[in-house]
This record gives sequence, structure tokens and C-alpha cells, in this order.
Amino acid sequence: MIFIFTLLFSIQFEKVNLDSLNLLSDEELTEIFIKKQSEDESVNLNELLEKIEYYRTNKIPFRKATEIELNSLPGITAEVLEYILILQQRSEVTKNEFIQSRSVERFTLLLISQYFKFDNESEATIYKLRQRVITKTQYLDSGNEENYNGSLYTNYHRLSVQSGKLSIGGMFERDAGELLKNGNSAFYFQLKNYYPIQKLVIGNYSTRVGQGLFISTNPQFGFSTSSIKTLLGNDELFRGSASTNELFMLKGSAIELNYNRFNLGLLYSNKNLSASIDTSQKVKSIYEAGLFRTENELSKLNMLKEEIAGLVFTYSLSSKSQIGIASRITTFTKPLISNYLNNEDIQKNIYHTLFTNYDFDKGKILIDVSGEKNILTNKIFSFQVDPIKKFTIIYQYRKYNDIYRQRYISLLTAQSSITNQEEGYYYAIEFRNPKKVAIIGFADQFNIYEENYTSTNGSILGVRVLPLFINDNIIIEWKRKKLNYISSTILPSELSSSEIGKSESNKLRIQLSNKLRKINIINKLDLLKINKSLNPSENSFLLSTEVEYHPDNNFKLESRVTIYHTKSYDSRMWELESNGKGYMYFSQLYGDGIKLSFLVNYIFLKNINLSFKYSTNSFTKELEIYKLPIKRNDEIILQLDFVNN
Repeated sequence: MIFIFTLLFSIQFEKVNLDSLNLLSDEELTEIFIKKQSEDESVNLNELLEKIEYYRTNKIPFRKATEIELNSLPGITAEVLEYILILQQRSEVTKNEFIQSRSVERFTLLLISQYFKFDNESEATIYKLRQRVITKTQYLDSGNEENYNGSLYTNYHRLSVQSGKLSIGGMFERDAGELLKNGNSAFYFQLKNYYPIQKLVIGNYSTRVGQGLFISTNPQFGFSTSSIKTLLGNDELFRGSASTNELFMLKGSAIELNYNRFNLGLLYSNKNLSASIDTSQKVKSIYEAGLFRTENELSKLNMLKEEIAGLVFTYSLSSKSQIGIASRITTFTKPLISNYLNNEDIQKNIYHTLFTNYDFDKGKILIDVSGEKNILTNKIFSFQVDPIKKFTIIYQYRKYNDIYRQRYISLLTAQSSITNQEEGYYYAIEFRNPKKVAIIGFADQFNIYEENYTSTNGSILGVRVLPLFINDNIIIEWKRKKLNYISSTILPSELSSSEIGKSESNKLRIQLSNKLRKINIINKLDLLKINKSLNPSENSFLLSTEVEYHPDNNFKLESRVTIYHTKSYDSRMWELESNGKGYMYFSQLYGDGIKLSFLVNYIFLKNINLSFKYSTNSFTKELEIYKLPIKRNDEIILQLDFVNN
């Protein structure tokens, strides 16, 4: 149950020279917004205007909001509302319409998405997903009481039927407060292992094209926050291919054909994107439309369509070696408007991948190169060797521009020139002795550059110890992460401003599992300490106890209690959860709170699997996630599977 309190605004504004305000650019108005929120209330707005005029005259670059801590921003004041109103009036929205709607809220999100750095686009998406969970108060205030159904739960429902080589399924998700007609649904039809068809999917699906075509109908893709959290769950930057997360939300069809040593994969997708085009033919932020909408809602908005066509060809040189090539074309189109974007790179791009892998007796080698105009833009080389029994060495080098993130962040922030470049090395050594004790040491060195955001270089160093005994399972892990970053604002010909900082985090995890016949008890303790050069150090902890009861193969009961404490978003904690039968995701925990979850999985009549999960996250004090006051978050997940082998 997520409560988001409605912001109240005063109609008494500080008297300022509105003519001067109207002469300012959007960026300069935003600068006033930032300064007013971060400085003392006694600061005179006219003095700020004079300062801005001085900056403009002397060509002194403006300070971006990436240099201000997000949690230092208080609620929107009446003065700031006046500035936002001016910006909204430029978009031909009247003052009364603006105040009566949630445009203030959405525009604030747009400002934050443009001028604050998120760790990646997924975290920004989570922010928007949380924002879209609307309470009854907001529906009433916006005059949409008839669209509120009274429920404050976020619901996930999944149904699948499998008979031999055929399976069909679907998923439905509804945000808290939404009517059923405004929820989201996904459906698929799948045929597997019908020679020469290895897999055929029609409907909603996800794919990974690196090292071959991998098609998935996992119901988490595309809709729920669970799918996005899963992308964030692994701190280590080891990647299987340069295209791992490129195509994880598709709507269309895909087929994989296998004949002797040849494997051919074809895919096609045509879907709406929740980004819109304004009257000046520029891409507007995804925040102004929401992450996902029904077809009925999309038809009323000025939405983009994304069309993807792809081909993956693989040839097996032997039982241990493969080579292949993958190509795909992505096109953005807008009905009735042919020239809606001036940037040809955004309208269409062609992406190629060359890959090969080889398994030998004591290890394996993987090579993956890809890119758009230059096939060698992205490179990944992985090498794993077992020189002696129970001893493994892993090495990986990677360098790539993340095309998926580049495109998605562009839509999130309404900026067409966004890049995300990364280069790094990953090392790992694993040792296993006869007493079933595994010791894994790993290190990761990386260099990340995001245009107009930050440049980061850092390292991850850790040790994981897993003594495996007869009845107990102990996991001890220590991880250190060091970052050096530069937050900067880049103009076409110069570096206008920058901020250099350092941070180091140390995390210790101890997990103990006790197996007592049909009961498994898991206790976990996570301790995290973060030291920053520009902020005080932060300490966080997570303590959880999980009880699993398995009387037989047909029934499973899980119950978990988690107590946690974090100081900020940067020191948030992660928790691995089960999302019903067989699906795992990472849950993020903020602030101080207690989380309870309850999962039942039951197989009856031999081929019907029912899974139900309820979780509630209560905060011991009112928590503000990106300045959204939340006291409790409830989720219900219901899954039903019919399997006939």
C-alpha cells in the first residue's frame, strides 16, 4: 500500500519581475528553481535574476543540479510554482488547468530526470513507477474520482497453460488505484522442440542476441518494477555479451530454427513507447506520459512507435565451438508525421554483432564484438581456465557503448545526445577443496562515461567463502567498491563545470542456513559502510530470517521477516526474493523499516500449480523516496500454471 500525499500550494507569490522571468531560457528558470530550493528562503529572487543576468553577460556557465544532493530539496514552494507555471504556459497550458491537474508533479519529475544523475535509467524508471501509484486523494484532487477503484494494492497476475510442446500464457498488472481497463496485459503463444523449430513465440517476449538468440517469455519483462530491479541486482559488471540487455521488452514474434549445424533466429517487434512528441517535433520525456499505458491511452497521446527486425545466424564448427552473426534494425516512427525528428540516428539504427565461443577440456573462450556504424565499437573477451581440478581462473575485458541505455535514457530525459560508454576488466579465482569449501576472489576495474552526466572510474574487490556442510550452508562475503567520479556539464566546445568526488563502500554479508528435515531456516546479516569525500559516512544494515517448509514435492511455504536501516538512497540495501514459482528478483530497501512476506506454492491434480505471494513493507518513520512520502508498500502476486506433459 503506497501513500503519496498531495502537495498543497499557496496562491501568494513573492512579487518579482515576471517580464524578466519570461525573458529567461528554460535552463535559466530551472537554475532559479534549483537555487531557490537549495538556499535560504531569505534569498531575494530579484537578486537571483540579477546574478543570472550577470552570468549571461559574462558567459559564466550555470551550475547544474547534479552538484546538489537530491535529498536536500524540500517541497515545491509557491515561488518555484510561479517559475514552473511560466514554463508550462510556454507549452500552452493555462494556469488553472496546470494547478488542477498533476502537471506540476509531472513537470517536477521532468526537471529532476534531466538535471539529476540516476545510477542508471532503470532507477529513474523505478522512480516513475512509484510516482504512478496514485492514491484516492490525488484522484479526487485531479477531478478523476470516477477512475479510482478504491484499491491501494499493486497487483500482478499470471496465467500459463502448457501441454507437451505448446504453451500459452499471459500477465496482467494494475497499479494501486487504477481501474482494470487502465492496467497492463501481456500474452504469448509458444511452441518448442518441434523440428526444425526449436522455439516459436508470438505475442509479448524478450530476447538476448549475444552468443546466439535466446527467447524468453518470463512474465516479469517490461511491466513490473520487479523486472527493472532484476537488472540492477548484480554489482559486478561481468557480462555475457555486448547485447545482453538490448531487447528485453518486445511485442511481435520470434522464431529459432535448428538444422544440423545451422541455427537461424528471426525476430520482429512493433510496440508503442511511452515517450511523446511535442509541437516542435522534439521527443518529450517519458515522465510526461508514464512508463506504460494501455492502447486506448496511447491512441490519445502523441506517442512513438518502435519497430525492430532482427536476424541471428549461428554455425557449430564442432560440439565445442560456434561462430555467428546477428543484425537488427531499429526504427522509430510516428503516424501522420513523417519528419518528426531531425536526428537520423534516432530515427533508425542498424546494429551488428559477431560472436564466437570455444569450450576445451579445462576451460572456455568467448569473444563478442558489436556496434552500429563500426562493428568493433563494442568488444567483450572472456577467458576461463581450470589449470588443475577444483581451481578456476576467469578473466574478461569489455569495452562498449550501451545502445539500449543510450536510447532509453534519451527517452527518459528528452535529450537526443546521450551516450554511455564503459571499459573494464574482470578477474575471478575460485578454489574448491575436498572438504567442500569454496573460496572465490573477484575484482572488477571499470571506467564509465555518460555524456552530460558523470565520468566514473572505480574498482570492485571481494572475497566469497562458501563452506558447504551436511546440514548447514554458510556464506561469508566481503566486498569493497571504490569510485572516483566527475559530475560535469559539457557545452559544445568546453567543459563548463565539474565536481570531483570519491567514495568507498565496504559490505559484509553473513548467511547461515539450517536444514531440519522438511524445514529450512535462513538467517542473513548485511553490513554496509559508505565513505564519501563530499558527504558524511553512512552505515546501513539488513537482518532477515526466512523459514521454508516443504512437507512434500507438491507444497511449499515461505515466510520472511526483514529489518533494515539505511541513511540514503546511495546506502540502500538489496534483498533477493522469490516472485512466485521459479522467478527471482532483487528488491530495494530504503530508510528504516520492517518487511514481511508470505509465499504459498501448491501443486494439485498433478499438473496445476498455484502460487500466491503477499508482501508488506512498513516504514518505522515516514520515508521520502525522491521526496515522495511513503509509509507502506503492499504487493500481491498470483500465478496459475497448467502443465500437461
